[in-house]
Amino acid sequence: MERRLGLLNKENNECCGSITLAQCHALVEIGRHKNISINELAKIINLDKSTMSRTVDNLVKKKYAIKLKMEDDKRGVNITLTNEGKSIFNDIEYRMNNKFEKIFKNIPSEQRENVLSSMKVLVEVLGKE
Repeated sequence: MERRLGLLNKENNECCGSITLAQCHALVEIGRHKNISINELAKIINLDKSTMSRTVDNLVKKKYAIKLKMEDDKRGVNITLTNEGKSIFNDIEYRMNNKFEKIFKNIPSEQRENVLSSMKVLVEVLGKE
């Protein structure tokens, strides 16, 4: 939803800190899924596998993520965050939550429940794309 609402875009990069937007998106999804394949990650972020692989390689080089061989598929790898990566993930999540809270406070209190309900519907619909 952050991507859809523009919280993680070039014009509003305050949530990502010093990493690129692509790395930020990948790091957040890896953090949320704990242990995810490059194929799954590429599908969630809507990037091709080769682009996702390069992005993950950059996170590995920075020691924010590690690749783990899949037990059932020797060619496949899962990605998980290192302790440093988890720290960055938690910081990004904290910044995004603060951003959402600030946005939410600007919505008139009598309309907040309707907005939340509408956002849930929107997220469901966007997830079906």
